[in-house]
Order: sequence, then structure tokens, then C-alpha cells
Amino acid sequence: HPELLDYLADEFREHGWSLKWLHRQILVSRAYRQAAQESEASRSKDPDNLLLWRMPRKRLDFESMRDAM
Repeated sequence: HPELLDYLADEFREHGWSLKWLHRQILVSRAYRQAAQESEASRSKDPDNLLLWRMPRKRLDFESMRDAM
């Protein structure tokens, strides 16, 4: 979505290059919150997540977890 990236870049610049502002904008967005919610209706229609209606969860191995820290 080039328009979204242009908008965020322009707003980021206008807010003094504040990463805190940018993080807040992303975290309070409707799309971000929607991605984190799981619904029973979606689970009953696609229990194996073949349509990718939610992000598949997987455990990190130790090296990845250490690198993420």
C-alpha cells in the first residue's frame, strides 16, 4: 500500500521523527487490533486456518529467542 506508506512517512516527519508516535499510531490502529483478535465464527468456518484468517502461532527456538532479546 504505497499510499499508506507515504501517509505514514509524511506524518512521521511532521511529528518530529518520533518513533514513539509512530509505534502508537500502528498499535492503536484498527487493523492491528483486528489482527490480534480471534473469533469463534472464523474458527468454526476454517479450523485449520487454510484461509489465513489469523497469524499462525509458533514457538521460537532458543537461538531465535536469544537473538530477539
